[in-house]
Amino acid sequence: MSKLQISPALSSTEAEYIALSLCARDVIWSRNMMAQLGFNQINPTRIYEDNASCIKIAESRKQLPGTKHVSIRYHFIRYQIEAGEVSLHQISTKEMTADSLTKALPLPSFLKHREAFRMVHFEGRGSVDA
Repeated sequence: MSKLQISPALSSTEAEYIALSLCARDVIWSRNMMAQLGFNQINPTRIYEDNASCIKIAESRKQLPGTKHVSIRYHFIRYQIEAGEVSLHQISTKEMTADSLTKALPLPSFLKHREAFRMVHFEGRGSVDA
């Protein structure tokens, strides 16, 4: 999901960290819903992140330089990693399929990601009435 952050970030790493924490919140909600439906998740849910600094901050137990101003509520991700609810995996920016939903990409990248979403190009014949 793409949405405007309610808290201003002072760097791209901080913006990614905020987004990562919000993602973890949604993951925990989904895991709880699945558990209530009888589908307990045994393994941590993988979250893919392309910002190495963001991952380092999330996986660190100590306060890192330059992060003292980050609101404590965004450190939620740290607790979820320690609890084994989520795990972070670094992925290159070129492999980040979600980017095709949030930014303009060169045609070859767009086509690659479109295929990853299993979306196909369709040329309709005639008009479709609603």
